[in-house]
Amino acid sequence: MDTTLKVALCEDTKKDIDLLLKYIKQSGISAICDTYSSCEEFLHNFLAGKYDLIFLDIYMEGINGIDAAAKVRLTDSSVMLVFTTTSLDHTLESYRLKAPIYIEKPVTFEETRGALKMALEKRKAADYITLLINGMYKDVSLDRVLYFETKNHTVNVIGLSETMCTSQSIKLSHIESLLPDTFFRCHHSYIVNMKYVRGIDKEFKIFTMQNGDKVHIRHQLFKKALQIYEKFLFSKTKEA
Repeated sequence: MDTTLKVALCEDTKKDIDLLLKYIKQSGISAICDTYSSCEEFLHNFLAGKYDLIFLDIYMEGINGIDAAAKVRLTDSSVMLVFTTTSLDHTLESYRLKAPIYIEKPVTFEETRGALKMALEKRKAADYITLLINGMYKDVSLDRVLYFETKNHTVNVIGLSETMCTSQSIKLSHIESLLPDTFFRCHHSYIVNMKYVRGIDKEFKIFTMQNGDKVHIRHQLFKKALQIYEKFLFSKTKEA
């Protein structure tokens, strides 16, 4: 399993970015870091599933860190958010946006390392399945999978940030047997992750996924699909 963290640092001063980069390097935890000097720049480059951990300065010109985090949460409910700030006035917003760490500046090495360790443990605890991709066995994080599609005796794995194709002849039913109940076999060619379903077309019997893809629902399974979709909508409402 690849344990290199993908980290975004969004700070409006070079001093703050350099300090975080220094502490990340000293932590001994493998990480690839992207740096942004504004929330506008960060949001322009952000994709759901792109990062394991995001450090966000709250007080920035233009879009602030709280508003940027809210935009992130519209498409990515699992990425770990860490707010860095000169004030403790936004702890309630931090809780609402599921940001487990709220750091008052100046950040310390211990706080930075603690955030990295938490993100690493979260990644290790995520559900994975192992598939043969491009001739190599790869651990695929189920939390980053939108849906599975079978085509020409192989399976396409459509993820939040990439699409992979299995390089082995494998049945979708085998993959289905490995999946948790957040996944639903809605068609002989598709298994969807209900977490990333954004709509259902009752007339044409189609799921609309987070990335805009349309996934067909088998006629005989439509009633069950609708029940499962409504159940997920209800659970999201309770969480909010």
